[in-house]
Amino acid sequence: MKRLLLPVVCLVLTLSACEDSEEGAREQQAIASKAAMMQNRAAQQYSARNSLQYWGRYQASSVRDDPYVVHLDRDTTFRFVPRDGATITGIYQWDLSGSNVTLKDDRDRIIARFFVGENYIRRIDKGPWEGRILRKVMFHRPQP
Repeated sequence: MKRLLLPVVCLVLTLSACEDSEEGAREQQAIASKAAMMQNRAAQQYSARNSLQYWGRYQASSVRDDPYVVHLDRDTTFRFVPRDGATITGIYQWDLSGSNVTLKDDRDRIIARFFVGENYIRRIDKGPWEGRILRKVMFHRPQP
């Protein structure tokens, strides 16, 4: 009887240990999934689109480097004003991350893509102006 009981006890212990590791693996997977979901929520929660006052006028800091001026309006319209050309108007669209905007003219052609930061935009599309940073122009009323 004791000889029969020992293998049965070992079998029960082995099976219970396997069950715990499967439950532990499921718990770890659930924790990892929840952490990823919270991180995704945090990324969506804090983006340029919903955390910054991005609308306004942007231009380069020096006149020599200023090939254009960009005006972003709250209603997702923009004005792209090149120094030596006609003003281009259209709409801008946000990407899924809420950090980049794509400027499209009235014919739905892409004019430029920008990363939106706090008080600046940086051109991210390929071309001669890639990486160009335009600072937000802050208008201050004179003191009386």
